Amino acid sequence: MTLKDEDLEIIFRLIADLRELNRTVPVLVEGKRDREALRRFGLEGTIELVHQGKNLYELAEELISKYDRIIMLLDWDKRGEALYARLCEYLKGHYEEFSFIRQTLKQVSRDEFFEVEELVSLL
Repeated sequence: MTLKDEDLEIIFRLIADLRELNRTVPVLVEGKRDREALRRFGLEGTIELVHQGKNLYELAEELISKYDRIIMLLDWDKRGEALYARLCEYLKGHYEEFSFIRQTLKQVSRDEFFEVEELVSLL
């Protein structure tokens, strides 16, 4: 992968922001490897998984009942985009404040990577 130094700097800053935010705000990722990647970056707070045997509506209802706000950090590949679009509908009013994190990662990835778990090998 050949990202520019300034892109890597942005990613490092976002991860530092995520570490701080995750102290009080849960992060939603697709699967266990994404959660493991974020743990390797020092996130110590709650990290919820999309793939846990529930349909998306049930998952969203459970998340809304447990949390006022959530950081959605789903992959930005084709499948991740579809999941993100559906969950945006169900979690309206709970995630928007932090949507810049995923959007920025998506922009700086420049088609070099598409998954949260790939951040580990990148950095």
